[in-house]
Amino acid sequence: MNNLPSAQHNGQPELAFLETQKFRNATEGDLKHSRIQYERGIEYYRKRIDVLEMKDFGDVLDAACGCGQWTLALSDVNGFIRALDINAGLLEIAQCFTREYKKKNIQYYQGDLHFLPFKDATFDAIFSYSALMYTNEDKVIKEFSRVLKPGGKIYVCSDGPGWPLYKVFIQGLKQGRLRSILGAFRLTIRTFSFVILLKRHIKKITFLRRKDVERLFKQNNLEITFYGPDGSFGNMKSQHFKPLYGETFFGLPADFEVIGFKRND
Repeated sequence: MNNLPSAQHNGQPELAFLETQKFRNATEGDLKHSRIQYERGIEYYRKRIDVLEMKDFGDVLDAACGCGQWTLALSDVNGFIRALDINAGLLEIAQCFTREYKKKNIQYYQGDLHFLPFKDATFDAIFSYSALMYTNEDKVIKEFSRVLKPGGKIYVCSDGPGWPLYKVFIQGLKQGRLRSILGAFRLTIRTFSFVILLKRHIKKITFLRRKDVERLFKQNNLEITFYGPDGSFGNMKSQHFKPLYGETFFGLPADFEVIGFKRND
């Protein structure tokens, strides 16, 4: 149940609530990030979780939960959510919202996706949005598979091969951000050098092609049931919501979402 105050900030009570809080660990950067996430309103995330059918699971991991917007939405329709992030400031903000919503089925952890502090086969489902590209992807997918139960569902959204084009055409040329254009070239060179040529994954921002995702999932006993641009699963015809990075460039998704499950063998 939404217990947030009725005062509005850019049309969203979540933002109004955020501005009334004082935090010990959260930096201005953490607050800026949280404002961007919560300006859509929690109902946006509820709709996305519903369309993704990430519901009716007993124990769910929100991997890299950030400021908790997805965690709150997941907690409405699942038994128990374990939410992990490496950033103490974002976790503090997430916990603040959790208390305000009076949620009792969420537990937060500060930790690293490369070394998940959970036993093997702990989770019925794993949800990870916009985090994989900051990691050594092969180690993280291996950890996801380890802590996921056989038959368990996995959802991952991360940067795709259209992301450099998004940085050039949208952030660079359209929004006039020169650094985004330079960043796109660095990202492309880094990905081409390591992921494509050497088939190595490093703890620096890279993007994954579809074949890279398929290879990582196959290597870790995970079966893919859907792959497409961010926000495309179950949303193309009815348009329940507008994805943040749903653009494709020459057929390449800026961000991709992949859904799958852990095989029993």
